[in-house]
Amino acid sequence: MSQNSPSASNEKFIPRVSPADLSAAIKSQEIDPSSQNVIAQELPYLSKWRKQNNRPTDPASIAEGLSGLAISGGGIRSATFALGVVQALAHQEKMRYFDYLSTVSGGGYLGCSLTWLTSPLYAQPGTQKSNFSMAKERFPYGTDSPSEAKVTQREADPDQDQQLIYLRQHGKYLAPGEGIDLVSGVAVLLRGMALNALVWLPLAASLCFVLFFIARGSLWPSWMVDLLSFMFPPNFEPDGFTVVAAIGGVALVFFAAYALAYSAATCITGKKFARRYQWRRDFESIIRYPLWVFVACIPIALLPKVFAFFDGSTATGVISTFIGAITAVWTHLTARNSRTSQGPFLSIFATVGAFLVLYGLALTAYAWAYTAFDEFGWCMRRTANPYTQCLSESRWTVALLLFAIIALLSGWFANINLISMHRFYRDRLMEAYMPEPSVPPNKMAALRSGRAPAADKARLSEFCKADAEPYCPYPLINTNVILTGSEERTWRLRGGDSFLLSPRMCGSNATGWCDTTQFLGNDMTLATAMAISGAAANPDAGGELLRNRFVALLMAFANVRLGYWVANPGQFRGSARHRNHFTVGWREVSSHFNESAKLVELTDGGHFDNLGLYELIRRRARFIMLCDGTADPDFSFRDFIQTLSRIKADFGASVDFMSGSGLATFIPKDPGGYPQTALFAENGFAAAKIVYADETEGDLLYITSTLIAKVGLDVRGYKAAYSDFPDQTTADQFFDEAQFEAYRALGYTIAESMLRDRSCRELIDKWLGDVTPETDSHGGSPLPADR
Repeated sequence: MSQNSPSASNEKFIPRVSPADLSAAIKSQEIDPSSQNVIAQELPYLSKWRKQNNRPTDPASIAEGLSGLAISGGGIRSATFALGVVQALAHQEKMRYFDYLSTVSGGGYLGCSLTWLTSPLYAQPGTQKSNFSMAKERFPYGTDSPSEAKVTQREADPDQDQQLIYLRQHGKYLAPGEGIDLVSGVAVLLRGMALNALVWLPLAASLCFVLFFIARGSLWPSWMVDLLSFMFPPNFEPDGFTVVAAIGGVALVFFAAYALAYSAATCITGKKFARRYQWRRDFESIIRYPLWVFVACIPIALLPKVFAFFDGSTATGVISTFIGAITAVWTHLTARNSRTSQGPFLSIFATVGAFLVLYGLALTAYAWAYTAFDEFGWCMRRTANPYTQCLSESRWTVALLLFAIIALLSGWFANINLISMHRFYRDRLMEAYMPEPSVPPNKMAALRSGRAPAADKARLSEFCKADAEPYCPYPLINTNVILTGSEERTWRLRGGDSFLLSPRMCGSNATGWCDTTQFLGNDMTLATAMAISGAAANPDAGGELLRNRFVALLMAFANVRLGYWVANPGQFRGSARHRNHFTVGWREVSSHFNESAKLVELTDGGHFDNLGLYELIRRRARFIMLCDGTADPDFSFRDFIQTLSRIKADFGASVDFMSGSGLATFIPKDPGGYPQTALFAENGFAAAKIVYADETEGDLLYITSTLIAKVGLDVRGYKAAYSDFPDQTTADQFFDEAQFEAYRALGYTIAESMLRDRSCRELIDKWLGDVTPETDSHGGSPLPADR
């Protein structure tokens, strides 16, 4: 934060910041004005939080000592590893000295849980304050080491024990029991598919029916029949599909004619022709459109031929869909298990599989329309008054008409966010990490699985208010806004931009920011923000495979989306109306994902920055502790390297590891006895320097989930049973107690080892409080420094 950062203001909207604006700010060595205004909205709370912990509160002191804890993505694996880390930090009274808690994806599970459990909204009935805090003695999950052998030496009270037990028992949070299990999740997925099919299949069949209906010869002008006769074989029967084919043919003819014209015009493109470069660009831009028209028309025009080839069997669409589905599943499993980049073969295979599914559904719609029109047409040929009587006698036609009306109504009024997998995922996370306050007050009551109505209605804007007593570091919940269709090349190539959800402001560089009370009409809850930040599976977001056009369309049609559609904070501040099949569907079909749209889609923050560093670097935090629990079995540190590239480009900040330290220290290379085949890393932490654009420096402590020799027998035993620990796939979101404890113990051991390291301890004490290894003025147990 620059020294001349503005004081807190009452701005409700803050303008967007382009990559050019960010570059200009780097050159001027200042934070860009919009980011400064976002930070200004957070200062009142930060000031009160620091005052509560006896730290300087003037803007200059805050700027010179701003600190943040970043917790990475990685699903429940990252959340559980980070739980051990924060327990060790809280044991030394460090958690209450962080200014920011920046979380993304799985890290948000834990971060939002801590925000919820320490907030007044978690107060037990009859009280105005939560029973928990960031202080050691009231830390929600206790601070005892998982390796503590003597139960009598544990310091946690029954309330803290109950919270930890509850969380451990909900490691399989997607199937918590109490009437909700994996079958429930499958049922919700099938429900989404059925609701989408209820909209799109009748409408597709209705379109085919219309193409049939306008096809009869008497409805065609003679000149059009003659023209089509010229283009198609003799004795053809004109129909709407013929017209579609003709449109595709015309597009192809236009392509050929345009190419020929270009060829002929090359004779005048010498050096005297001033516009020759612009002329070439115009041609290259326009020539793609006839190809797109041709590619879109031909599959539709061929529906009758394909249907007839299979003797008009209605099973044709089912067979195509089934084969495509098998291909899609195989592709998904291959991509998930691959440790290398996805090659062209996998992309081609995924495209073919997705196309077969979509075309199978189109054939199903065609079969329905064919049956309805054949029945209706037969009645018309034998009845003097066709439209009234035939409609009553044609069951398939009446069914199609009724379903089309239902599709139009359902497609317009349904909220796409509430019928996708997002809500199921959000509710299960909320029930595990944001449980209902225990009752009755002042008595220990065992937490139980089930409803969490208090968390369900807890608005994001209700947390960390500047006019209330502070209770936790200010939460920065990191998500990604999809921008694959952006006019700004930087955002388009990245596929999106960092979109912040926080108690005071929500938004991004691309969209601008608005006051959280104005965002979505103040309908954003903490639980929803947590789920959005972890919305990994979503069309048009993430890896190249999910951004494949056909794969993305198939996912959208199947309603396989964890993302969330919201109003653009810069274009439409207020509630986001009409997040329905048609407005959302058009954007997904056309890839209309840009910063100017009224509706934008938010997904997993890991699709942009999977570490939570970006927003802390924006604020020029002088001390950052990064807890990285991502799966990285090859130790490529891909997420870290990508984030370093983005903070360098956008903020001019660099990260350099200290001499003798670095990423190599995380790579296991030394045998450690048991298990026999296991290798152990030198350390699970490393220190680095942050250098900002204005040449101010900060410190970074990087913690990652690697196996070190100091872990106990329980962790070693789990490694012996599961060789891929601690980098088990993120697809595994079903932790049993042993798995939960192995990751928690690993996190605690690495953090404790870091706190014992003399140089790291000096850094931590420098930024988070003057606590030496010999004394602990804040009540934390002293740790002897490693020498």
